[in-house]
Amino acid sequence: MLPPIFAWISKSRQAPYVATIVIGIISAGIALFSGFDELSNMVSIGTLVVFYVVAVGLLWFRCNVPGKTTFKAQCLLMLHTFAIMGFSMGFVLFWVMPEYAEKISGYDAEDGSYVPEVPAGKNYNSQSKGLIAMAVLLVASIVSMTFVCKQDHVPTGYKVPLFPAIPALSIFVNTFLLGQLDVRSYERFGWWILGTVCLYFFYGMISQEAHDIALEAKMNSLPSVEEVAKVAKAASDDPSMRSDTSPSIKVATQ
Repeated sequence: MLPPIFAWISKSRQAPYVATIVIGIISAGIALFSGFDELSNMVSIGTLVVFYVVAVGLLWFRCNVPGKTTFKAQCLLMLHTFAIMGFSMGFVLFWVMPEYAEKISGYDAEDGSYVPEVPAGKNYNSQSKGLIAMAVLLVASIVSMTFVCKQDHVPTGYKVPLFPAIPALSIFVNTFLLGQLDVRSYERFGWWILGTVCLYFFYGMISQEAHDIALEAKMNSLPSVEEVAKVAKAASDDPSMRSDTSPSIKVATQ
């Protein structure tokens, strides 16, 4: 999809230097006109989403092999995967929702400004119960998945010990950290994703159309099967070719 110049590789460093330079300039420009907090949150949310998707994909692809895993096993795998994701999100909601917040008053530790008294949420006393319930259900889902969902694909170079506990805990940790980000970070991330998806589809369509036209022109310039057959038949019927090969045949026979 990208122009061929981005695929240029440095002979000494074996790295795509053009792509590295362009990305560095764009990143520096964005960092120059963005606040540090905004930029750090954008980097954090992008990284956490990638780690989250990798952990979910690891659970799914380790226990689901097309043509080998049964439909019942796929349903159980999907149930456990969504349970781990849901209970992790439930824990975070009990942790960050305002109705479960504690009473806030005094001075801000960052700038020393006075913070007016904010009463505790109406369900503050039940926050601990919700956190314990979500944590117990999450652990139960991980234990159940360990015994119910069998690994149908285990690569030799990437075994992942303590499966599925490691990817499940990764889902929980990334969900918890994502829950600490502000709403503005999610808005920026959403607009960024929308822009990249539109760029991917529209630029990909144009690039693919140009590639198809070039490929069709290249294929049309090649001789057809009938023409190749005619040339081969004419070469086999050419007496000069038989005379050229006859001395070697005679030498071989002698």
